[in-house]
Amino acid sequence: QPEQSAYSEKKERKGKRPDSTKEEQAFRKIEGVYQKLVKTNSKLFALQKQKGVVQTALDQIPGGILHRKERKALQERIDGLERQIQQTQDQMSMIPKQHGYESVSAVKKAYTEAKTSLDEVRRKQAEWAGIAYPEEQKPQHQPQKVSVLKQLAAKRVEVSNQEHHSGRSKGVEL
Repeated sequence: QPEQSAYSEKKERKGKRPDSTKEEQAFRKIEGVYQKLVKTNSKLFALQKQKGVVQTALDQIPGGILHRKERKALQERIDGLERQIQQTQDQMSMIPKQHGYESVSAVKKAYTEAKTSLDEVRRKQAEWAGIAYPEEQKPQHQPQKVSVLKQLAAKRVEVSNQEHHSGRSKGVEL
């Protein structure tokens, strides 16, 4: 019986285990909305990136009569991408309204608050259980990578400069 009294004494000192049901429900609700926004934003970014690539290809095609069909096809593709981008932007602005939020920033704010609240309750639960709660490490700042298009443009400039400095002859030197 001494073991039972020590256990019940320890239980009384700890108090009741913190309940996270309310926070978990709130977080699950907002997380679904937030994930839809993230997915839509990724789609929007991919479309904008694709449009940039097609626009660059269009800019590289000469404007002569021989290339009219190519230019027209690329311009139609750009127009289609612009329509898709507009639809995606409209869809992105509608997602928060469908779930009772005013804007994307309101969803992001609610998501951050729900996540912080849930983390705090889980931290209290871990403390109550005597377990160390793992702290979330923030990723270290990574230098931004130079875009492929900028690298390509820089390489083209470098090659053209080398051609100009080498005497502009592409024949074999004797």
